[in-house]
Amino acid sequence: MAKAGFTLMELLIVIVIVGILVTLAMVNYSGVREQTFDKEAKANLKLIQAAQRIYHMENTFFYPCAGCATPADTAGINSNLRLSLPTANPNWTYSAWGGATTGCARATASGTINTPVRSWFMRTNDADGEPDSGAGCP
Repeated sequence: MAKAGFTLMELLIVIVIVGILVTLAMVNYSGVREQTFDKEAKANLKLIQAAQRIYHMENTFFYPCAGCATPADTAGINSNLRLSLPTANPNWTYSAWGGATTGCARATASGTINTPVRSWFMRTNDADGEPDSGAGCP
């Protein structure tokens, strides 16, 4: 008699193999997702740094004002530094500090990213030109 189907054991083996592959794919996906969010923050911090330098050339101090008690938020950065950082459902919240000799910007992961809270910062006089991990601004 000819066999016309799969046995239960063959089906179970296929299901287990597919489950293992899905598990590996999900672990890899979450890591790639975090790296993508970090690249977004680093690119925006480099934009803020460049805009702060331009602002300094025009006003002799870094944005916001030298001696300001509170940092500028994303909306203030967008309007005064002529940027268009995302404000509707952002992945990151941005802050900027200014002074007479240096400026600093920080990106902090907002609640939309389902990962531990992360921060990146970049000073206008950063030697390597790359954002650093942590909350290093004032």
